[in-house]
Amino acid sequence: MTLHSGTAYSDGNVRIGSPDIAILRRAPKTSDAVEAVDRWLAEALVRDDIYYFSIYYGQRLVGQIFLHDMDLATGESLVGYHLFEPNLRGRGVGTKALRLLQQFVVEATTLERLVIITSRDNIASRAIAGNCGFTFAGAPREDSVNGIVLEWRAPRAGADS
Repeated sequence: MTLHSGTAYSDGNVRIGSPDIAILRRAPKTSDAVEAVDRWLAEALVRDDIYYFSIYYGQRLVGQIFLHDMDLATGESLVGYHLFEPNLRGRGVGTKALRLLQQFVVEATTLERLVIITSRDNIASRAIAGNCGFTFAGAPREDSVNGIVLEWRAPRAGADS
């Protein structure tokens, strides 16, 4: 099981921390979020290459953010995130959550590179990634026409710039 169980990471009213499965399954979600939660939560419970956090706004569970397809040999991981409540989008919650995940990666892992794969028309996801220092790295092999790959390199002490 790779659900986060340690210290929460906080930035003002946003934090990422341990998921409470019972609350997560009852959290208000849009229809697209139900599928995303069910899929990634189930996967996180059985795979060791996923590390899953819940996103909280104040005391309310409002989303999920996770590392997946983590490869410790190459130091790379994909990132997934989703806010369940559309009214929270565009308010900095996703950006703060991704920055907190980056903080976790630097402080608690040996990962060197995070990758987000999204679609060209997903303006919100691209904005969050850009706000957090992710840069364009090309097209994914899965969808070279509509998809884009964004990457972020973890700053490491003693690493060449």
